[in-house]
Order: sequence, then structure tokens, then C-alpha cells
Amino acid sequence: MSASFSNIETAYRQRTPASARLFEEACRVLPAGLTHDSRATQPYPVYVARASGPRKWDVDGNEYVDYFGGHGALLLGHSHPEVVQAVQQQMVAGTHWGASHELEVRWAELVSRRCAAPLRHHPRSLHPGQDSRRWPAWRSGCRTQGRHGAARCDGGTISQA
Repeated sequence: MSASFSNIETAYRQRTPASARLFEEACRVLPAGLTHDSRATQPYPVYVARASGPRKWDVDGNEYVDYFGGHGALLLGHSHPEVVQAVQQQMVAGTHWGASHELEVRWAELVSRRCAAPLRHHPRSLHPGQDSRRWPAWRSGCRTQGRHGAARCDGGTISQA
């Protein structure tokens, strides 16, 4: 069995020399050579150069089916033409206004239409750091005021107050 694993690793190393070089560079400037623990693979991670639809290509030109899908964020795949067009339009208008704007109203309307009836009242997006730590207090406050319908997405699960 170890010979089989050895053969798999040998083939991987032969197909991915540029990824190996990038990993060596990354180890000099990043803890464990990684920016995210989910990329920790042996003997080193694949370094991706581009992606389109459900596929991605590494820096060595090898093609892969992307089963990660941006950790669930890329339901339409990489570089979907409508998403690219929308992003390009928004980049021209500005990237982070730090102020209220019409698009957040349209987002809330969309969420309200797509959620179950108890969630229709005032969708709110919380920062994953400090705001989400306030979740227990938020839920308690909703309950004591007789309000229902607070929801939290946490790692793919939705909690309701």
C-alpha cells in the first residue's frame, strides 16, 4: 500500500513542479506556507492560475474539476458571464462605499422574497467577527420583545431566534 501512495505522490510531484516551487516560496513568508488551513495538503497544495465554470487550472497547466466551488460561494461556477458583467459594472461605480445605498435595499427585498415567512421581517447582515459574537444577546432580545425571525447562517447551517 505504501508503494501505491509513493507512486501517487511521485506522479503528483512530476505533474506539479511550479506548485512545488511556489510552496517553497510561500513557506518563507507565510505560516506553514498557507493562507488557509483548508489548503493544507501533502506534499504541497496545488497553486491555481485560472478558473472558468466548474474547472480550474494550476500553474503547471493541469486541469481540475473544482469540487470546492469557492467553499460553496460559487454556485454559478467561476467567471459566470452575468456575474463578471455585474462585478465590472460595480467596480466602475465603486467597491466599498461604507454608506447606505440602493443595492442593499434590493438585496434585502430579494432575501425577504426567498425566505420562509418567519424570516421576512428585516433581513440583516452581521460581520462574522464582533457582531456574530453578539448573536446570543440578539436572539434573547428578539424573544423578550416578542419578535421572531432572526436567522444566522453559520458554516452552512441556519439558526433561528
